[in-house]
Amino acid sequence: MTTLYEGAFAKINLTLDVLGKRDDGYHDLKSIMQAISVRDDVEIDVDTDQAWSLQCTMEGIPQDNTNLAWKAAEVFYATTGLSTTGLAIRIKKRIPTQAGMGGG
Repeated sequence: MTTLYEGAFAKINLTLDVLGKRDDGYHDLKSIMQAISVRDDVEIDVDTDQAWSLQCTMEGIPQDNTNLAWKAAEVFYATTGLSTTGLAIRIKKRIPTQAGMGGG
């Protein structure tokens, strides 16, 4: 088993311009962002020999395959062609969600 540690830093928008609505209903944006020192801590155990799992310290955060960290891991493995015998993701949340700081 291998354990990976990484900080996921928050950001603030210095500018945010809505350029126009696209055919798919979303909007094109132009933004200047700056990373700030507030961060979430992410630990990932690879090859755990167990089913994938996700734990988060903040209530209301999905702890299943609907979580963006889980989805990112799925995309990573699908794109690289690598495989794992299990994955455990642990997130220590400090970035507020739905605050425009990248905490989702």
